[in-house]
Amino acid sequence: MHHGKEKINEEYKSRPDEFDYGSLRRIPTFKGSHPKVMDDFRSTLSWKNKLNYSGKSMLNRDKMKHERLKYQLITFLENLFNGGKDIIGYTNWNKVKISDK
Repeated sequence: MHHGKEKINEEYKSRPDEFDYGSLRRIPTFKGSHPKVMDDFRSTLSWKNKLNYSGKSMLNRDKMKHERLKYQLITFLENLFNGGKDIIGYTNWNKVKISDK
């Protein structure tokens, strides 16, 4: 809010009330089971029917990472040549091997 309250309020008025994730048609659908502790929370979700798996949508926001051509190309190559595993992945942690002493 360093731009001032008026500027922020004006900006939010131009945006939709609900977030649009864009087209999700190329994102794999999760078919696993959720932890039991999430059952109550999942039963309250009312936006499931608003997810767009069909095609393009009018966005009033910057593109998400999965919508950018660069990442679509990288994902295509990873799926084609590496079985869906990251080729050009980024992690912000280092794996540490703990010795049994």
